[in-house]
Amino acid sequence: MKPLVSIIIPCYNHSRFIKEALDSIVADTYPNKEIVIIDDGSKDDSVPVIKHWIDNNRDQNVKFTSRENNGFCKTLNELVDQSTGQYIVLLASDDVLINNTISDRVTILKERGKMVLVSDAEVINDSGELLFSSMLTGFHKAIKEKYYTSEGILDEIIFNFSISGAVVIMDRKIFNLIGKYPEDLKAEDLFFYLSSASLNQILFWDKVVSKYRIHSSNTSGVNPELTKTVIKTYKRLFFKIPGFKRKLKLVKRLLGIYYHRFKNNQSF
Repeated sequence: MKPLVSIIIPCYNHSRFIKEALDSIVADTYPNKEIVIIDDGSKDDSVPVIKHWIDNNRDQNVKFTSRENNGFCKTLNELVDQSTGQYIVLLASDDVLINNTISDRVTILKERGKMVLVSDAEVINDSGELLFSSMLTGFHKAIKEKYYTSEGILDEIIFNFSISGAVVIMDRKIFNLIGKYPEDLKAEDLFFYLSSASLNQILFWDKVVSKYRIHSSNTSGVNPELTKTVIKTYKRLFFKIPGFKRKLKLVKRLLGIYYHRFKNNQSF
């Protein structure tokens, strides 16, 4: 039997998009999967939309929790704890899985002996219109070639963090190595990927596996508070970065951030 894959979905005020996200899971033909959803205190109609979908898809293995707002990182940790699959796919409630890739991604992780597999995504807007065919190179201007080596992945995460959307599948054992998502940091994705890359546990598969949706409620752009938490994340992980040269690179990156903030009269 194929190993169980848990698709975990944190939802907050995405009543417009959550049905499409859930339908995309069913469209993937991987035979052994569970869907774990937590609504983090949505103020729109997300909860009734989810309940209606579950009522109409009783053949699906779904766990659904609705509660007051506790924040994104706490929700992620609860989702990981509630899930039971050997492998975990993180799907934001406004994103979409495409191209029927879960089976291939499970096989790659099993055969290559790593714990995290990162892929690419299309970028769409509120209406589902295509903005970029590649999240990595089109949206983030990443150097995709670097993702083919462990050293290149780590360098890209440090200097040009470019991973967005539902592009990761992970072996749940990775959390035994790096711990849970830190609930005092807003850059939980940077923490996860930098921690995993520092342990040489990330692989890259050059395949579009999802659609990453850009809209007004995304956390993106220049955000002074987010910059502060990026600094905090780098400092916290400094001693986990392997190699003296790479530690120097991280120091260089931090100094660059500090200089930019000083130049723009931003407080720390």
